[in-house]
Amino acid sequence: MKRWWLSGGVRLWFLLISGCLNVVAIEPGWAEVKPIVEQQEVQNQEIKPVASEIGNYWRVEDIPYLVGKINGIEFLHSSSEFSLEKLLSLQPDLIVALSLSRAKTDYDLLSQIAPTILLPWEETSGDFKLFLQDVATVFDKTEKANQLINDYYRRVEELKQRLGDRRQQIRVSVIYLRDGGIVTNGKLGFSTKILDDIGLKYPPSLTTNAKYTLPISEEYLHSIDGDILLVVSHPEREDFLEQLQQKPLWQQLKAVQTKQVYIVDSNVWDAQNILAAHAALDDIEKYLINIP
Repeated sequence: MKRWWLSGGVRLWFLLISGCLNVVAIEPGWAEVKPIVEQQEVQNQEIKPVASEIGNYWRVEDIPYLVGKINGIEFLHSSSEFSLEKLLSLQPDLIVALSLSRAKTDYDLLSQIAPTILLPWEETSGDFKLFLQDVATVFDKTEKANQLINDYYRRVEELKQRLGDRRQQIRVSVIYLRDGGIVTNGKLGFSTKILDDIGLKYPPSLTTNAKYTLPISEEYLHSIDGDILLVVSHPEREDFLEQLQQKPLWQQLKAVQTKQVYIVDSNVWDAQNILAAHAALDDIEKYLINIP
C-alpha cells in the first residue's frame, strides 16, 4: 500500500506517497484527489486518505460536501500542528506541491525528504478544473478526472436550460466577507468562473483583470450591486455581517430592497475544488431556480 500526504497553505497542497496510499491535505484541497482515487479505493483497499494539513480557519466537520468522506482522516492545522518534522515522520516517497510561494521557498527542504514535484497553480490562475486534471495526470487517473469534469458540465447545462432567458435578464453578485472587510472575485476568481460557466451576467466591476479578489469599500458597494446578491460568510464573521446590514449604504442596494440577498457558505465558495463547484451549483439552483 502507499501513503499520500496532501497539504498546503491557503491553497498550497503537498501530496506524499510512502508505504500504503494515504492522503493528507491543507485545506480541503485533497478533495481534488479523493474523487480520482475513490473508484480504485473500492476495487483496491490499498488506497486510503489518512491525514491532512488544513488552514487554521477551516472546520472540516462544517464542510457539507465532505460529510461521510473524511472518516479516519487526521487533520493538522497549519500554524500549530504541521511542520516539516511531522512531514518527515510520515516517510513519504513522493511530494507533490502547488507552485505557490511556500512550496517554492521550501522546495530544497522538501526535496531532501522525498522527490518533489510542483503542480501549476499560479500559472493556471487557480483553475480548479485544470488542477484536477494535473493531479489526475500524476496518478494516471485522467479518465476519472474527465468524468468528474463532464459531470460538472452536465449539471451546468441542466441549470442553463432551467434558467432559460433569465440568464440574460438578471445580474448576480457574489461578495466575500473577510476579517473586517469585503472583497469580490475578479474575472479569474472561483465564483466568477462558476457564473461564467452558467452564462450568468454580473456587474461590470467583476470583469477586471484581478486574478482572485478585489477589496470593496462600503462606499463602493453600489458597484457590485445586482438583482441577486450572494454573500459568502462564515459563523466567525456573523458580527461583521450584522453591522454591515445596519449600514444605510447596504440598505440602498437593489438586492437588499427586493429581499434577494442570500448567505452562502465560505466552505463552498472559498474552496476552489470540483466538489465545492458542485456545491456552488446547488446554491445557484436553490436561490435562482428553486427560489425560497
